Amino acid sequence: NRVKIFYLDIGDSSKISSFFNKKDYDFIIHAAANFANQNSIDHPRKDMKTNILGTINILECIKNKNLKKIIYLSSSCVYPSENNLTEQSKLRPVETPYAISKFTSELYAEFYSSFYKLPINIVRIFNTYGPGEKAHKYRNVIPNFINSALKNKTITITGSGKEVRDFTYVEDVAEIIFKSLKLKKKRLQIINSCTGKGTKLINLAKKIKYLTGSKSKIKLTNKLRKWDQIKVRRGSVKQRENLFGQTKLTSLNQGLESTIKWYKKNY
Repeated sequence: NRVKIFYLDIGDSSKISSFFNKKDYDFIIHAAANFANQNSIDHPRKDMKTNILGTINILECIKNKNLKKIIYLSSSCVYPSENNLTEQSKLRPVETPYAISKFTSELYAEFYSSFYKLPINIVRIFNTYGPGEKAHKYRNVIPNFINSALKNKTITITGSGKEVRDFTYVEDVAEIIFKSLKLKKKRLQIINSCTGKGTKLINLAKKIKYLTGSKSKIKLTNKLRKWDQIKVRRGSVKQRENLFGQTKLTSLNQGLESTIKWYKKNY
């Protein structure tokens, strides 16, 4: 099948309206976002325009359409610091504009689902990694660690290294999203895209150093960034397994090996 790509600013309501008026769709996966935490602190207005206003623009355009399923991709950033985060966890994310905007869009999705009877599911993405992501100051920790390791540069951890995250391979995330599309229930459901397993950042850095054969040193700053005070963020898979059954996930070693191989080939 052919894939057509259209480049649009979802913050521009007239362009989004024109796009959705040209054709009807059965399924929509809303993944567009101004990523991520530090970027949102540096550019809060841009973050709001894309993540909140952009979401409203999309929902307004589809509110009266006969769609089979809509997926809104949220973020684990909406969660507090806990070791077994469930979809029912109490939330009040105020750490960054990004966390605020992703949660705000969840609330809008819930409103449109309830008021206009749109078949929306929310998938909360936990620390996704894999081929296709280049290192950058606004990107995730894994490509940045890999980039440093392949160049034998110091791998810097902003903290003690004991901080825990739930790293999920990109192909597994895609599978969770597509399974969410197939859910028949009309009422809004929230689903964690995670492994349920926590990895300490120091162990992640050591794995990447070993798998790349790097001579890099690992440096601990023992000082968390002002906005990033989350010590542990690990998701629960219980609700997802109740909906889909058990999903075979890619191990961290396998995922890192694939990511490193891609990174070596492309950069």
